Amino acid sequence: MSDHVLILEPLSSGAGLPAAARVLGARVSVMALDTGSVRLDDSCRPWIDDLVRINLSDASAVVDAVERLHRAHPLTAVIPGFEFFVPLAHQLAARFGLPCNDLRHVDALRFKDRMAARARACGLRIPRTYVVGDEGDAEKAGADVGYPAVVKAPDTTASCDVYKVRNRQELLERCARIWRRPLEEDWEYAVTPFALVQEFVAGPEVSVETVAFGSGPALMNVTDKLVTDGPNFVELGHSVPSARGARELAAIGQLAADVHEAYGIRVGAAHMEMRLHDGEPVLIEVGARLAGGRIIDLIELAAGVDMTRETVRAFLGASAPERSLGYSAAACVRFLTPPAAGHFLLDGSAVRSTLVRDLVLEQEIEASGLLRDYRDRHGHIVVQADTAATAARHAEECLRLVAFTPVPPAVSAGRTA
Repeated sequence: MSDHVLILEPLSSGAGLPAAARVLGARVSVMALDTGSVRLDDSCRPWIDDLVRINLSDASAVVDAVERLHRAHPLTAVIPGFEFFVPLAHQLAARFGLPCNDLRHVDALRFKDRMAARARACGLRIPRTYVVGDEGDAEKAGADVGYPAVVKAPDTTASCDVYKVRNRQELLERCARIWRRPLEEDWEYAVTPFALVQEFVAGPEVSVETVAFGSGPALMNVTDKLVTDGPNFVELGHSVPSARGARELAAIGQLAADVHEAYGIRVGAAHMEMRLHDGEPVLIEVGARLAGGRIIDLIELAAGVDMTRETVRAFLGASAPERSLGYSAAACVRFLTPPAAGHFLLDGSAVRSTLVRDLVLEQEIEASGLLRDYRDRHGHIVVQADTAATAARHAEECLRLVAFTPVPPAVSAGRTA
């Protein structure tokens, strides 16, 4: 094996990176905590040659461990497998002269306050954003952006600690919740001591998934998103390809290219979230990582392009993708969320549908009835069809084949008391 790939915490959509690297002929090393809620998925373990269990928040220990790996087998790529460790991965890559993004802006691909500041500096269209550390700052920010407003933590992922607030009281309550957060529970790094207050942008939400091979987005997909409208923003489903019109797609594509330039995204995957306000895209967030929420699976079903494989190829020095994105089909995912506390039960006829490509349902887990973030989704249905509308319609029909048994109120109250 001539190539040696190091992957930092291959979690969520990053779990497919070890297999992709090995299939491309690389030796695969992984650094991960690998315990508790961030235990590596069993599916990626057979593809790992060297597993180094380490807390990646200990930067000096990580550097020492990486240098030992590099001495034993010189590294040819360092790839982030989880959003928290994007800056670290690119800093390590630069240390060894390997492909990486612009280090001047890499922190802005992780921390949302710096993300917003960089967008403003480059003239990108984003929501008005304020950093607030006390009630006085929060009240002033809310008065300027108006209500509803958005309150979010600057250092979380997967829409955790993101709230839509309707008034001053809700804004102060949500900010206080962020100000009082303890140490991050898995890697135990200190969380930022401030919150962000943002202008709420009304309009449909899309995401943009790209892969860069040295400059600009060589691969670009636009995904239509189904998201709750508050007080939490929970993704309920995605569809590929997007049904937006040609003018809107052109504007989205131009903003995505501008984002690559502004943040120095030169290699690997990026995932951007945008809202269309009066038909014009507004950047909400950007991360230098693969998209979650089964979006990568949808792209492969609809266009035949493996974005995980292309990401690894880009880090290994490929100058172009193996094939361009051309949609010969469509695909969508719908997530199962609980209407109340209780249990899901699957009607087997949904499994027998020829259009269903993947169906996962947590039937043994009692749902809380809350809808706060991705952890309150208890399964998903992936459907492939000839058009996005057909796929979405069939997915909704399959959802109706999932029964739900609520827990009696007295029992539910007793369990939460």
